[in-house]
Amino acid sequence: MIKTTLDAALTLGRRSGIFLLILGILSVAMPWATGLALEMLLGILLLCAGVAQLFFAFRTRELSGFPLRLVFGLLTSFAGLYLLFNPTAGVVAITLILGIYFLIDGLATLLASFQYRAQRNWLMMFANGAVTLALAAVILWQWPASGRYVIGILVGIKLIMMGLMMITTAGMVSAAKDRMDAVRAQQRADGAKVVDGEDRTLDP
Repeated sequence: MIKTTLDAALTLGRRSGIFLLILGILSVAMPWATGLALEMLLGILLLCAGVAQLFFAFRTRELSGFPLRLVFGLLTSFAGLYLLFNPTAGVVAITLILGIYFLIDGLATLLASFQYRAQRNWLMMFANGAVTLALAAVILWQWPASGRYVIGILVGIKLIMMGLMMITTAGMVSAAKDRMDAVRAQQRADGAKVVDGEDRTLDP
């Protein structure tokens, strides 16, 4: 049962890594389309969140704090509508947010890589953090001009790095599992030889 679960997890890890790798390549190939898609997705999410906040506000209007809930719902809804009807401005704003996110994520990944130096794939994790920090520097240094072309390329590179890391990690775990299975099979074979030898010594 444990072996089947591990095999399924490794297969899922490889497939997820390949999927992220393909998405990264497509994102690099079509950076402007990727930026617009991310901006539209964020706009839809904000609009849905705003509508949900407004619905909750009116359902609880008898409780205290109704004006504040109403204002939050309206602001979130207007933010979503603004992103949907002004995609260029939305991409520029997302670029800034993405740069800050990459900065935090890169620092966290670098710190984590030093904590896992005993693992064989810590260099891949270190490289992932270094590349992420470099992406953050490019975004923030060239912002807001970077919004038109950089966001799709940077997201694509990040997805490619994540995909490669998942594929290599799954491969390393699979190789370790195969070595453990080989050792266990050898131990069983040696044990069978010992038992067989003992049985022969008992024969008259």
